[in-house]
Amino acid sequence: MSYFIIINSDTWEEYTGCATLVGITIPNTIQVIEEYAFAGCASLASVTIPASVTKIDDYVFYGCTGITGSINLPSVSQIGSYAFYNCVGITSVTIPVIYSIGYNAFQGCTSITQVEMPASKSFISEGDFRGCTSLRKIILTGTGSYSTIADGSMVLKDNTELVWVPNASGNIVVPEGITVIGGNAFFQCVNLTRIELPTTLTTLSNQPFYGCTGLTEITFPQNVTAIGRNALGGCNNLTLVTSLATTPPALAADEMSGLFGWQTPAGVQIKVPSGSVGAYKAADGWSNYADKISAIE
Repeated sequence: MSYFIIINSDTWEEYTGCATLVGITIPNTIQVIEEYAFAGCASLASVTIPASVTKIDDYVFYGCTGITGSINLPSVSQIGSYAFYNCVGITSVTIPVIYSIGYNAFQGCTSITQVEMPASKSFISEGDFRGCTSLRKIILTGTGSYSTIADGSMVLKDNTELVWVPNASGNIVVPEGITVIGGNAFFQCVNLTRIELPTTLTTLSNQPFYGCTGLTEITFPQNVTAIGRNALGGCNNLTLVTSLATTPPALAADEMSGLFGWQTPAGVQIKVPSGSVGAYKAADGWSNYADKISAIE
């Protein structure tokens, strides 16, 4: 037998792992849904969350694979870690006043294609929706530091830093005017095959292309002055890295934190301006790859 629960405002029960629970209605007196409240309720398909709820704690809907369609959380400002973990049926999320999203809150939500949240959120990164492999569009509402371009497929900060391109694929052209590629901006975009970086680019933060196994070559423009840790970590199919800067960009001296992280792609070549080969081979960080550095032909 399956059943539907209407939670009373004066009581709170935990229904963790309740295999027969199919629906819940939470009254408008509840402000916080406590951790693990409905974790593992795989048959749960109908959830009504009122505007009174401001916080969804850790693991609340963990593994609720029966929840489908759009989720609207009109007043929720905090979502805890793993709160919607592996809710594979959710297709879109609207969180207009969100302030904080916990670790792996939506990990494994593979059907989410669109997220709507405020431009005023204090921090936006790919980590907010890591593992949402179908996510392609971000809608930002109101005003704030963040904005989107390319029909919501690129998230910018202050119009100069590219902070996130969810599940980038194919050939991506980063527009002129961008000066910074943020940390993890293209994290594990395994279907990204080509990236064109703008001449205005000066800085690549830590791990911007980590795990982009579809990349075979990349060119750093001439104005780049700093490259963060493991910038090309996990890009194991790279065969050519070209740096157009005549002065070697700053790079971590420790090879484990350097350009490729712990594993340098087999057979990769690093091409630099002909008059700068010696400088690159001697520079901190770059010297770890001296045998791979040669002049641009």
